[in-house]
Amino acid sequence: MICGLMIGFLNRQVRKSTGKEDTLAGKNLTGSATGRSENQFTISVGRFTVAMSAPLEPDEPEDRISCWWGVTSASVVLSEYLAASQDLGGLTAVELGCGLGLAGITAAKMGAHVVFTDYSSDALAFAGRNSALNGVESAKTSFLILDWDKPAALEPVDLLLGAEILYDYFFHGSLIHLAHEILKDDGTLLLADRKRLVVTRFVGRLVSSGFRCSQISTVCRHEGFPNQEITIYRLDRCRHAPRALTDLRTSSGKSPVPDK
Repeated sequence: MICGLMIGFLNRQVRKSTGKEDTLAGKNLTGSATGRSENQFTISVGRFTVAMSAPLEPDEPEDRISCWWGVTSASVVLSEYLAASQDLGGLTAVELGCGLGLAGITAAKMGAHVVFTDYSSDALAFAGRNSALNGVESAKTSFLILDWDKPAALEPVDLLLGAEILYDYFFHGSLIHLAHEILKDDGTLLLADRKRLVVTRFVGRLVSSGFRCSQISTVCRHEGFPNQEITIYRLDRCRHAPRALTDLRTSSGKSPVPDK
């Protein structure tokens, strides 16, 4: 499985200590998030340096595919897109399948109130720890176990965020229903993923259900990550998205996500 191979690659990079800042190299610590040993490292996201912790030996769920303990190229690109946006103050966001919480932390640092959601309670524990490591105000965050098939009640939000969460066709219907349920009438869903059939089919179904899609691709060029081309899909529920969000294309037609 590609996702599993990527996570293995990232874990090897985390264990390789180079002493450089803003790489995946880090220290082995006794984790305060779950009581297990963990790695601590930093990732450069736009003008932010985001501190992250990840478990050395995560417990893999038996009932569904999950790679919550890794940071993917898609989550880095989505975070850079958010960091390139204007102030998100006053907006509410939900990060779907948050894992370690990189995109949600970036949105919170840009001013949004963020609800971190995941199927795994361990993921939420690490997302909470990582949020605290980065000085995100607790008043700006909340953490919720979310089963897309049986979602908990959520107040309508301005933004839904997801990085590489579309790998299982089985959950597409539930996710489409969830997007309609918890996005405001003028809300926006931001998805970052590799352009592949499982992704384009989901986007097509969402567009057929009443969303408008624009997209742009960029290559993630961060040390320790595969140089993958990642596409950001911006799916607006109505004609105008929240004004604080950067347009997918600038006047020059280029992505606002920096190409490193």
